[in-house]
Amino acid sequence: MEFPHDSVSLNDSAIILSDRGVIKKKLSYNEVYEIKNLITNFISNHITSDNQCIGLRMTHNVYIPSIILSLQELQHCFIFLPLDDKETLHTIEQLCITWVISFINNEKCVATLTLNEDKLSLEKHCCKQTTTYKDLYYIIKTSGTTGESKYVKVGKESIESNITSLSKIFKIQKTDVVYFGTTLTFDPSMVELLLALNNGACLLITISKSQINPTYLYDTLFHPHNGISVLQIVPSLFSRWSEQQIIDILLNKKLNILAFGGECFPQSLLSYKRSDSLRIFNLYGITEISCWATIFEVGTAEIENVPLGDALDDTLIEIRDESGNPINDGEGEIYIGSTNRICFVNDEINPRFRATGDIAEINNSGIFYKGRKNDVIKRFGHKLHLSYIEQMVEKETTLSNTCVWLKSQSKLLLFLIIETFDEQTKNKILDKVRIKLLHTLPKQHFPDYIDIVRKCPVTSHGKLNKNALESIYLNRSQTVKKTATDILESLFCKYFGISKTHLSELQEATFFDLGGNSILAVQFLNEFREEVGADCPDFVTALFEKDIATCFQNIHCVQINKRRRSTFKNDHGNAAKKTKTDVELKIAWRYNLQACVDSSPLVFQLKEQILVAVGSFSHIFVVLDAVKGEEIAKFVLPDVIEASPCVSPCCSYLYVGCFDGCLYCLDFKNNSIKWFYPTCDRIKCKPALCQEFTSIVFGSYDKHVHCINTENGSCVWKTSVEESVTATPVVEKKKIYIATICGSCLCLSETNGDILWRLKTANPIFGSPCIIDDTIAWPNVNGCILFLSSNGDKIDEFKSNGYLYSSLIRYNDMIIFGSHNHSLYILEIDNGHPKIKKIVELNDVLTTPCVFSDRIAVAGNSGRIFLVDFEGAVVADTLVPGNIFSSIVVHDQRLFVGCRDNNLYCIEVKE
Repeated sequence: MEFPHDSVSLNDSAIILSDRGVIKKKLSYNEVYEIKNLITNFISNHITSDNQCIGLRMTHNVYIPSIILSLQELQHCFIFLPLDDKETLHTIEQLCITWVISFINNEKCVATLTLNEDKLSLEKHCCKQTTTYKDLYYIIKTSGTTGESKYVKVGKESIESNITSLSKIFKIQKTDVVYFGTTLTFDPSMVELLLALNNGACLLITISKSQINPTYLYDTLFHPHNGISVLQIVPSLFSRWSEQQIIDILLNKKLNILAFGGECFPQSLLSYKRSDSLRIFNLYGITEISCWATIFEVGTAEIENVPLGDALDDTLIEIRDESGNPINDGEGEIYIGSTNRICFVNDEINPRFRATGDIAEINNSGIFYKGRKNDVIKRFGHKLHLSYIEQMVEKETTLSNTCVWLKSQSKLLLFLIIETFDEQTKNKILDKVRIKLLHTLPKQHFPDYIDIVRKCPVTSHGKLNKNALESIYLNRSQTVKKTATDILESLFCKYFGISKTHLSELQEATFFDLGGNSILAVQFLNEFREEVGADCPDFVTALFEKDIATCFQNIHCVQINKRRRSTFKNDHGNAAKKTKTDVELKIAWRYNLQACVDSSPLVFQLKEQILVAVGSFSHIFVVLDAVKGEEIAKFVLPDVIEASPCVSPCCSYLYVGCFDGCLYCLDFKNNSIKWFYPTCDRIKCKPALCQEFTSIVFGSYDKHVHCINTENGSCVWKTSVEESVTATPVVEKKKIYIATICGSCLCLSETNGDILWRLKTANPIFGSPCIIDDTIAWPNVNGCILFLSSNGDKIDEFKSNGYLYSSLIRYNDMIIFGSHNHSLYILEIDNGHPKIKKIVELNDVLTTPCVFSDRIAVAGNSGRIFLVDFEGAVVADTLVPGNIFSSIVVHDQRLFVGCRDNNLYCIEVKE
């Protein structure tokens, strides 16, 4: 198959490497051909034998089109090798591979070729015999998820026919951008590659960190300027995006083609609205006929089930009964054949009509996929399809789910997929689901075990990994002897859908690279601690600060104790009552920052003007007129802004941290950056003024506290605290109080940054401490507030019934904070000892509150905003259309809060 020459301009982009819209590398078609010529000369100088199978050991990179084009010209076929060393050596032995191309320089390397800043390496392996592979395009190994793994030798005509058919049906244009993201050892990756390059379109790849993080991947693929127009994807991978992201994808006007294959079509998508320009397809096929065999375009008309559709060119489809006879009505196994789409499995000579192992029903409306043959089980004398049980459960509960038949124990396992929940609500959800299913499912369909996972576990090919789900059940079972490693692997599967095998390939990634956040980390830690039955302080540090490999090293010797009960005690809260008042919360204005606004805004006054400043995930930072919402200044920084800003004493400059690791001094009058100060990692911490307002102090993920001059950004002092800091420092009487996300409470000298004392707790601290009468209160995320003297001695503690991300707010002799247990706490403090004044149940997960006019304003994660008096009554409330992780700030009778619908809101309190 020749890539286009005449149909495209050689200056057109052929392949780009993008990370959330930022182009890291780009090759034009002209550059692809130039590099191809270099590689061709390089290979031909060293490989003199004809018709070799060349091993390609690499991940997605911009040189793959040139490499494949070169191998095609030299009449060599290729196989993408697995990343696992053991599997790679096995493949090399099985196929008698002599030559391997990679970007790794090891002892087997015989030559290298410099390509821009990269080095292509040619390895030579010693094989017992020499094998030639004539007239093949590539070799690929089946995953083994649908049967025994085998090598499939793909002929040129076979894949060429696939690409020609799909190009015609999809109407691929040279203006299209195709995501090249499927694992290279899975044959749909070849469809992505050739579909783009055979039509002069552009391929888009991304860095590994963005591939494994659903949010980063979403931001990359659907970036407004550098996004894709064609997406081929396995349904289980697609379901890793949140519901809101899926809604936005289907409404994305740039996306033209969305093709699902490799698994049953996701029927739930039929209820979503979609863009007029979006065409959705259902693909079906097997590796042995490379790659797709049928296609169906899903129109806008309502249909109950999506069929497999029509056979592609040069492809034959039959449904056969148990005797092997073709049928036109009823249920049977799918067989696929072809006269010229020839692929050879292992060492066979005459390819035959192939059994797929898939069950389908055929009738006048078409062919409908029912599931795998091994997903048909016998239970209580009934023949059951697991896919049918899944459909019934989704119909009754509206929840995505998957069923697993644990053959070794004859148990039916049901896993519900719910993105957001905590352990306190999990049991309530499970109870409601059980009751619902008991009344609606026939006895033979009712599961033996029900659990919740946040993400659907997938294989390296992106398909549902039922073995990983079995492991979750077995690790929860009391009959199986567990280790801390087993528990940790199981939790990574539950939280991120990562199987044990896949986890071994991600050892250098961090919890946050996988898509985790601070809230998820604490839930993860608490579930691990509950399962293990012991505190693991080193593991806490590793989860927040280190990679996955270090996490496992830190729990390797942890012994499992008898499961303990939760340390949370029950508080007697007071359900909030709505009082009859004339107070109303009304949205005065909103400002769109084009991405989530998790940063808490800053309100300040410059002369007669009241201003509000805030940053966003879009990299945008704005200063607005607080009364009118009009833009005063706008900055676009290099990365995400989640930190809150701090204003200079003269109110002419703003200091704000950024995920690029720099603290910026913004001159908003002149719309310019006055100076910036670099740290070695991202900054989420709000700076605080110190040293009589001549300096600012802040913490960074680089595990240092930095004190810098406000005028020129020079470093006054820098102190290593060994752990990352996100909470705002508190400055009092020449001392600086700092909390770390690994649970350390520190007191530093304001003068030189020396650590005066340090107290280590067992849990992370995200909120800022609070000082009241020489007592410092520290909000531990496990719900415990620790009261220390200014010398670091413990005075008392208060245990709330819920996780605590809120900072502590002082008001007179009281401390106020919001909790994850849906309650607002008001504590009276007497000589460092807390006493409950009021606990107000607000039925929401609360952020940091603020006080004004003898009232408390607080936002809930769901988007609710409450105005509460000190007697615990809700004076007023309202709802904004998005989740809130920002904290409310107040000026006069106006509330300001950021929202995940991309807006900063100004809400007026009308009396």
